[in-house]
Amino acid sequence: MDLSLQSAAYIEKMYQKYRQDPQLVDSEWREFLRQFDTLPSAPPSQADDNNFTVDFLAEDFLNNSKVEAMIDSFRRRGHLYAQLDPLKQLPATDAHLDLSNYGLNLVDRQQVFYPANLSGINKANLPEIIDVLNRSYCGTIGVDFVEINNEERVLWIREQLEKNHGRPQFNQTERQRILQRLIAADSFERFLHNRYLGQKRFSLEGCDVLIAMLDFILRDAARHTIEEICIGMAHRGRLNVLANFMQKNFTEIFNEFEGSVADSFDIDGDVKYHLGFDSRVTVDQ
Repeated sequence: MDLSLQSAAYIEKMYQKYRQDPQLVDSEWREFLRQFDTLPSAPPSQADDNNFTVDFLAEDFLNNSKVEAMIDSFRRRGHLYAQLDPLKQLPATDAHLDLSNYGLNLVDRQQVFYPANLSGINKANLPEIIDVLNRSYCGTIGVDFVEINNEERVLWIREQLEKNHGRPQFNQTERQRILQRLIAADSFERFLHNRYLGQKRFSLEGCDVLIAMLDFILRDAARHTIEEICIGMAHRGRLNVLANFMQKNFTEIFNEFEGSVADSFDIDGDVKYHLGFDSRVTVDQ
């Protein structure tokens, strides 16, 4: 749902239809409008003042709409301000993510809002909502996903990002396995660099996490009864993938570096993996 500050009149019209009969609006609108049934009423001491009550609810309604618009902007643009490069300054926050762009800069920081579909958050004040959005979309993971032409996939990605605030949770066994994969990837590159200095190898250094990621994907695929995976990738990191993911024999890889393997295709041998490779990997659950 794409909200903007000009949407208030349309939202009010949809809310009136929802109050008449929730089935008159589609499911996404019902989820969004349902929050306004829980909005606080005017303070008891002034509840008899009809004008005050209307103004109070209208302002609260509008502020919630502004919060929804802000949440939508984080989902659409947050990846542009993610902390992806540890060697550079953090990217400046765009005006699209600034509170003043939504008229929220003067809102009471302790006012409680009711986000319609922010995973894990039923109600929260503005600083709490912004903290969740920053950690989910502007942390060390940036995902540009809202334009995917498949609503089910968009909602799934959004759920995964927001429920863990951009930081997947792993148990002790999983963390140890990830560490082992990282050590294996790093050790392989260090050995090749020291043993075959100057030879082309298109190192994976700096992207070692690829091996841990592929290992996770493989194990998850096996749990879903997938029997075959085909990988196409750039030159960089292929040797490491062959050795530490596809389990190609190390001796065979080293023999190719040393030129002791006959080349029946008469390739010059400067790159060690143009012929491709296939293997059968057993996954321990």
